[in-house]
Amino acid sequence: MGSDPKTELAELIKRLQEEIIPLIDNTVIGEHFNNMVFLLKKQNQGMLQDKERIELLNKELTTTLEQLNKQDKEFQEMIITDRLTGLFDRYQLTPLLEDEIGRCQRYGHSLSLMMIHIDNFKSFNESFGYKAGDMMLSYAGALIKKNIRKFDRAFRYSAKECIVILPETDLTLAYIVGERIRTAFQKKTFSVKDKTANSGKKAGRTFSIGISSAFNFTTNTIGIEELIAETTHAVMEARDQGGNMCVRND
Repeated sequence: MGSDPKTELAELIKRLQEEIIPLIDNTVIGEHFNNMVFLLKKQNQGMLQDKERIELLNKELTTTLEQLNKQDKEFQEMIITDRLTGLFDRYQLTPLLEDEIGRCQRYGHSLSLMMIHIDNFKSFNESFGYKAGDMMLSYAGALIKKNIRKFDRAFRYSAKECIVILPETDLTLAYIVGERIRTAFQKKTFSVKDKTANSGKKAGRTFSIGISSAFNFTTNTIGIEELIAETTHAVMEARDQGGNMCVRND
């Protein structure tokens, strides 16, 4: 059986009178406490009738706090998200990757890092304008997010490169994910306007993807810079071979 709210309120009033008010020397503060006691006594008279209303107010307060927490979370995500791609900005990469490397080394789990480079993106902007380039970046971000899991993290790393952290993922699985992303992007074309010919056309680009894994380093210490450098090397190898391919840093 629940406690009697009328009894609880009476005990609170008694404590205020016997313990709190005698300790207060300041007249103004003492008056405030006296006013509080008076109001509490007055409220006590209708406490039982107001019990249901108080419970309803508590439920409404709880719901409001939950909504505020949700909105705050959404707002925080907006702050750390790149506007064009919808991915996290590069400043969030270091702390998140550091956490994942630490987890990988503590528990011996695999961890893969994927770098995605848009081949010949500069020439695309020069030929069709930055508006078309922004359209491509937006699509690339959406495509990457669509093909990774909820607990993977994707970042816009530079003007034409993105990085994806793939926890609990070995090189083979990461390669499968990379190939899925690369193949889908290869098929995509964009409606653009040739600035020189002033005519409409369809154009697209491809991805060069480099993949590294921290799994092989679980008995040693590997830093963020080293893992990114290994992944960058794999991307450069893909580009040197003509682009539009995934290269694993075995």
